[in-house]
Amino acid sequence: MKVRNIFYIVFCVLVFQENSVFSQVYKPLLDDFNEWHITSCNFGCIQDKYYTDGDTIVNGTSFKILDGYHYISRTFLLREDVTEQKVYLTFIDPFTGPREWLLYDFSLQVNDVINVFNPVSPFPLNSGDFQLDSIVPEVLVDGNDYRHFYLHALDTVQSGGVKNIVWIESVGSTSLINAPGGEADVNGAGKLSCFFKDGELHYSQMDSVATCDPIYFPNSINETTSFEIEVFPTMTHSEINIQSENEILEIKIFDLNGKLIKRFKVGNEKTTMLNVEELNEGIYILDVRLSNLHHKKVKFIKMN
Repeated sequence: MKVRNIFYIVFCVLVFQENSVFSQVYKPLLDDFNEWHITSCNFGCIQDKYYTDGDTIVNGTSFKILDGYHYISRTFLLREDVTEQKVYLTFIDPFTGPREWLLYDFSLQVNDVINVFNPVSPFPLNSGDFQLDSIVPEVLVDGNDYRHFYLHALDTVQSGGVKNIVWIESVGSTSLINAPGGEADVNGAGKLSCFFKDGELHYSQMDSVATCDPIYFPNSINETTSFEIEVFPTMTHSEINIQSENEILEIKIFDLNGKLIKRFKVGNEKTTMLNVEELNEGIYILDVRLSNLHHKKVKFIKMN
């Protein structure tokens, strides 16, 4: 085989591999429920929590309502154009009406430039132009690769001193969700420590926190407070029994960081037994889902 042909084959393989990485199917950011935990450590470490809290329609367009602490209120709305791989934030100003900003553009290619806005945040509203330096697939909690976008400010004066930012596909900024041009800094405005999708841990950076504990579990509005579900024992070496007045559809086991450890499909039985002998010693959360959409969460201790 001629040397020229060998070089051509190698070139084609490299191009194919590069395109296969960056032409992967887009993984959306907004699920039914999203929850961001931001850690700041100015006077001891504290966590602020932001979350999508319901849906609304404004001028015929569907949005997720963003709620949380400090400067976030239910006048913040998120929407995502999955086809264009873009995420927008709309602020409902009581005096001037709605105003929309492009937060994230995950269709960017390396060397592209984007004007970044940080609506109602500690960072400059218009942070100026940022250039995309690289896109790196990195594994998140669920074991799958997600594109990490690394950008730098072309004008650090306009950006408020911020030099570098990171966006994560399916997560958003490593700073505040509404500050794509924000610097992830626990000694500043804060840093993303935990991010949950529909009650399950999706991203974690726990250098400044001990645990990731969600404030929301799926269908928590229907969580039963009666004795409709009985779970026993709550301290066990090997087995847990579950009894219910309704059919049991599914059982999930989470660790205290909100990470899904195991999932069991029960099959419409009212009584079942779980073997948890292979779990490590520790405290876990059992989430039982019934046919009437009720849930019950019970902490149990796995002993050796």
